Amino acid sequence: MAAEYLSKSFHAGSGLIASIVALYACVMLIEVIRRIRLAERDLAIGWTLHGALSIGSGLWAAHFLGLFSLDLPIEVGYDKTLTVLSWLPSVLSIAVILSFMGRPHQPAHWRIVGGLVWAVGVSLTLYLGIASMGIHTGIDWDASILLVVGLPSLAVMALGSVMIRRTLDGGIPITAARRLLLATPCAIGVRGVQYAALASANFPFEAQSLSSGQLSGDAMVGLVTGAIVLLFVSTQMAILLDQRMRQQHDRLTHTLQDAHHELQDSAHRDTLTRLLNRQGVERHLHQLLSAASSMPHDLVLMFINLDGFKMVNQSLGHGQGDALLKQAAQRLGDLIRRDDLVARVAADEFVMLFQGQIDRGSASNLARRVDQALSLPFLLDKHEITLSSSIGIMLHPPTGTSSPELAPGDVPLDACTLIRRAETAMRHAKAAGGGVQCFYEAGMTTSNTEELDLQRDLRQAIDRHELMLFYQPKRHARSGQCSGAEALLRWKHGTRGMISPGVFIPLAERFGLISTLGAWVITEACRQIRAWQDEGIELQVAVNLSVHQLRQPDLADRIRDTIEQHGIEARLLIFEITESVAMDNVQASLKVFERLAAIGVQLSIDDFGTGYSSLSYLSKLPASQLKIDRSFVMELEDSHHAQAIVEAVVRLAHALRLKVVAEGVETETQHQALLALGCDELQGFLFARPMPPEELSILLHPQPQPSAVRPVQARTSDSDFAVLH
Repeated sequence: MAAEYLSKSFHAGSGLIASIVALYACVMLIEVIRRIRLAERDLAIGWTLHGALSIGSGLWAAHFLGLFSLDLPIEVGYDKTLTVLSWLPSVLSIAVILSFMGRPHQPAHWRIVGGLVWAVGVSLTLYLGIASMGIHTGIDWDASILLVVGLPSLAVMALGSVMIRRTLDGGIPITAARRLLLATPCAIGVRGVQYAALASANFPFEAQSLSSGQLSGDAMVGLVTGAIVLLFVSTQMAILLDQRMRQQHDRLTHTLQDAHHELQDSAHRDTLTRLLNRQGVERHLHQLLSAASSMPHDLVLMFINLDGFKMVNQSLGHGQGDALLKQAAQRLGDLIRRDDLVARVAADEFVMLFQGQIDRGSASNLARRVDQALSLPFLLDKHEITLSSSIGIMLHPPTGTSSPELAPGDVPLDACTLIRRAETAMRHAKAAGGGVQCFYEAGMTTSNTEELDLQRDLRQAIDRHELMLFYQPKRHARSGQCSGAEALLRWKHGTRGMISPGVFIPLAERFGLISTLGAWVITEACRQIRAWQDEGIELQVAVNLSVHQLRQPDLADRIRDTIEQHGIEARLLIFEITESVAMDNVQASLKVFERLAAIGVQLSIDDFGTGYSSLSYLSKLPASQLKIDRSFVMELEDSHHAQAIVEAVVRLAHALRLKVVAEGVETETQHQALLALGCDELQGFLFARPMPPEELSILLHPQPQPSAVRPVQARTSDSDFAVLH
């Protein structure tokens, strides 16, 4: 006897609303995927969770709207448990889709897995939704309708997802029209699967009506309406909020970029004369040399020293000295052509760069013109000052001289080497009595015998216990409390006495000893931290890392082993890396910084403002502080430009949630200026000189009433170089 089934029909109104909801959910699916791809990791997770909840609920509502469109001659109710269960596959499948499609260029097998998960989610939602209806007899499914209508609909859904993925992977702009076009196949597929499921479901004639414990049709309408509202309202609010956050982020980024550009420009210019400084001329020369392969450049580099300027400064004062330097800069500027350059690289030292085919004789004539311009009297108030000049000349490339400027194996030279050789020639001119010019020639460097003796002794300095660490305290700007100390390497030679770091550090770099010294410094700093802890003193110590150390693949492992060996906390070590070293190879530096940060040590960007930083990379470095270069601090009293630079650094650092440390503080005026500009920590001779660890122990040993670090005005030397700059 043939089975008898309830007659059924479909309401067009509910079906149309279901189609609109499905289409809108697919449009939002594309928008959420796009935002996940643009967002950082934490924000991407938030978008995934929000999208799964709102879009999954919207598609679930579309399924039940399809059920509402089904017209049966009995009153239909909905089982509470199955209704909730039918919602879960929809939400979970959308979460999987967002996770997979939120990552560009996924392998094919993962894309297939994502498609299958979505198909299973849609099918389970439909099946559980139909099963949740208050019909207590078995449903007879028409397999032919499922195959003929359902499978093609799933294929259309798959086609839509492929179109979405390829559009996003290809970087094609997503306009409103294109978003609607991409969403349409997915929505058609979803609605096709819904129709196939409802059309293939045959309900026996003896099906029972609504029973107790079930949700009524009105209650289900309320739930579905709530899901639709969740889809429409929450997605629009989230997108609006995201747009506003992005606009605020863009405004902040532009502000920081403007401040950074201003900082970069100021950092490469001398604050007194507004000429390029040493970093600026090095960058300009580097650009010329980099372009030499496509456009050869013949260059003449002159390094000029004003003989007797220091005496003028001491006798007439810094104000008159500055006026003289401005006049000298003006005279030198009048001698150059459009493509030439003048820079002030030190207090009384200038660099001139001439381009063009200039031989040795022409270069000598140019130097005479420079000397003549500078030998004219300088008028300073009631004083008339006459100076001579010592000029070192470096030709690049050499132009037919029997004493070539480039030693064998030196080609091509870099910008720093060219400037250094011109400076070496100037030193020889000055040693000859001043007022003369001197071309650089091979062999003008320090005596090879003396260098060999020093590097031999330096190799044995560790075993002879001649190396030591001095510590210069840092203090909190506001409270005056000691906040840490910087470790500074010293070498007390057995016969020569104290040797300046400015002598032996370059020597160590030249002869490959810098890594050995760096490892000793880290070990000694950890040992001293342990010793201080045993005395009841907990102090963070800053150690400089050189570019050679950063390129060692096992650096992080060796630092971790040293920390564990001495039993100290990693947070008590802070490694200072100069800005130029940090940006030398950004990708490699990022990997090293991440490995160091994973140990738990702190990181600081040293000499900030003297190099060139990319703002995007700077924001990714796991650093905790920026250290303002001492050259800007020294000019705070007399230069508004220096104040603007320091203010820009502080604003930039605080925007990136970094502390700002100012080093080289020597006067109370500098101290007060840095306080007003918002620096967090201060370091310099105004507060304390570099000292042996025993003296610092006495200074920091716990007292009943702790006090700030005592100011010490005396200098131990003209220059205290941090180790491994």
